[in-house]
Amino acid sequence: MSTLFTGPICDSPTAKPSLPAAGIETISNFFRERLSTFDRVDLQVLDQAEVEALGREAASLRSILEDSLDEGYGDFFAPVIGDQRALERLPSFIDRTLTRLGRPHDQWWFELYPPPAVPPPVDTRRHHAVTRSLGDTLTQLVARACDPRPDVTPYFPDPDRAARWRAQTQAKISELAEYLAWLAAGILREPDRVPVFLLRDTLLPYFGVMWLREAGWALPEPRYLLFNRAMMHALGTDEQAYLDLSGLMYDALAHGGSRTDVDAFVRAFAARARVSDAFRRATKTHLDAVCSGRPPLLVESGYMGSFPLWLLSQVEQGGDFVMYTTAPWLRHVYGHRLFRLDYNGLRALETLVVHEHLFQFESVDDDPAACLVRYTEDECTLALATYELCCFRHAVRRMTHRSDGTTTSSRPEDLA
Repeated sequence: MSTLFTGPICDSPTAKPSLPAAGIETISNFFRERLSTFDRVDLQVLDQAEVEALGREAASLRSILEDSLDEGYGDFFAPVIGDQRALERLPSFIDRTLTRLGRPHDQWWFELYPPPAVPPPVDTRRHHAVTRSLGDTLTQLVARACDPRPDVTPYFPDPDRAARWRAQTQAKISELAEYLAWLAAGILREPDRVPVFLLRDTLLPYFGVMWLREAGWALPEPRYLLFNRAMMHALGTDEQAYLDLSGLMYDALAHGGSRTDVDAFVRAFAARARVSDAFRRATKTHLDAVCSGRPPLLVESGYMGSFPLWLLSQVEQGGDFVMYTTAPWLRHVYGHRLFRLDYNGLRALETLVVHEHLFQFESVDDDPAACLVRYTEDECTLALATYELCCFRHAVRRMTHRSDGTTTSSRPEDLA
């Protein structure tokens, strides 16, 4: 086994990373314009669909701010949260839209899922306690998806909380099944490209394409890369360098405005990305391993798109990517590459137990399947992740069989 990197994951940088000024300015200007629109609009002259669209947009912007605070990126939105008082004005406008729609107390009306039921805490002594290869890990997870669906009730403090967690999980799985159908249609329309899923947040869609192939759908073999910030850090590229990639995007936006396209982003990444030589070599090695000279169709969970853009900057030609969603100030750039326009729901899909808590990056190898991960032995985590896997496996089976027992078509026009 030839490793690109050996040793412990490097520590986080001591200096607090910051988003480049162009990024903060772009975000601040976007929120200022949208908040001003919300303040001025007369909801009484709009029809219900128009009111719902505005309310859903406001709820989506609120989710972006709340998720950024939860993940430690609140400083990037300081002018929006402070000077513009977005976390006061957005809820106020959402209340106005709910009143106009006749649902004054239904705060979850614009959300994709019912109120969350937080999973129980894990046993930290057994969390990510075992080291194994990524390939072996995925093989074992596929086997788990064929197990009987476990009873998760004993892991919650009461049956009601367990029932709420199951209901939210079913809603997430239904959304992922719709995303999978959209992905499959796009993959079928791009037969010359290799679908490459960027783990961990696309793990279930990766399995979904694999299971659709097993059911007879004419999809190319899906490939995967464990490509994330932990890998960047391990290969000597710190968090500030990752944020500087976003800065390249915002610089391109500042110069190109509404005419900015993905090619402009990719050119900026190719010419100006400040990453370590080790990370650059790992990128090329892994792309060569999974693509074998063919152009990739990268599948990312979404938001800014930094990793797909970086990977495309290292591809000779012909690659592309798709995402679940992105930041609203980037929609005009990514366009047809997006499944959903609203941000609502993305974080909930990324934080499925099977995506966020089952395994973590440990070290890199030339062979993507031989990369090492730390896998959990926590009984609760394994049970909840298995429940999600089994639910998604069942959802994929429903996609491949009609109620009369016949197999569904895999023509793109039937999936669009």
